[in-house]
Amino acid sequence: MAWQGIPFPLNGSLGLLIEKIPHLNVTTNSGFGWDTITASVAGAIIASAIPAAIAWWSIKNNNRTMREDRDKQFKDFEESRKTQITIAEEGRKAQVISANRLVWIKDLREASAEFVSTVYENIVLSQRLVYEVHAKTSGQQLTSTKNALNDSFIKLVLQSTRIRMMLNPSRKDHDKIVEIMSELKTHSEHMIKTSTEMDSVKVNENLNKFVLAMQLLLKEDWEKAKQNL
Repeated sequence: MAWQGIPFPLNGSLGLLIEKIPHLNVTTNSGFGWDTITASVAGAIIASAIPAAIAWWSIKNNNRTMREDRDKQFKDFEESRKTQITIAEEGRKAQVISANRLVWIKDLREASAEFVSTVYENIVLSQRLVYEVHAKTSGQQLTSTKNALNDSFIKLVLQSTRIRMMLNPSRKDHDKIVEIMSELKTHSEHMIKTSTEMDSVKVNENLNKFVLAMQLLLKEDWEKAKQNL
């Protein structure tokens, strides 16, 4: 009997061995993971969008705040500038008014002094006229005295009118001065028409009232002028 190998023949045993090898089913998933990538990208976008949105909001808010602050500062600057201009303008006007008031005080004082002087001139000329009439002075001298008295009266009217034009008719203290001047002028006019001597006592009384009222008026306006200097 021939030897058939150990322990069986090789051909028959090899087929058995191969048939008994277990079958391994290896499956490889070659599909691309789009869901995962999409989720990752979306998460990354959201994660980066939130800080970006916060940064954008912060920048926008800061820009708005800066713009509002700038507008407010500009508005405050404009208001301050307008206020400064107004103050400067008011100061300039006050200085101009004060300067004009000082000139007015000076002119009124001089006009008042000239008026008082002319009233006394009228007294002297009226006394001379009465004396010359009683003394039967020559016609030429008498005419000269009358002409001088007429000229003095015209000057008195001119000066009283000048003072009246410088006064304020709505002020009682100014009206008082005008009344005194009118009384003095009327008295002088009556004296010229009747060729009688002026009542020196009454004239002096009115002149004292005139001077006192004018002093009070000038002092009050001088104090007002000093406040704006």
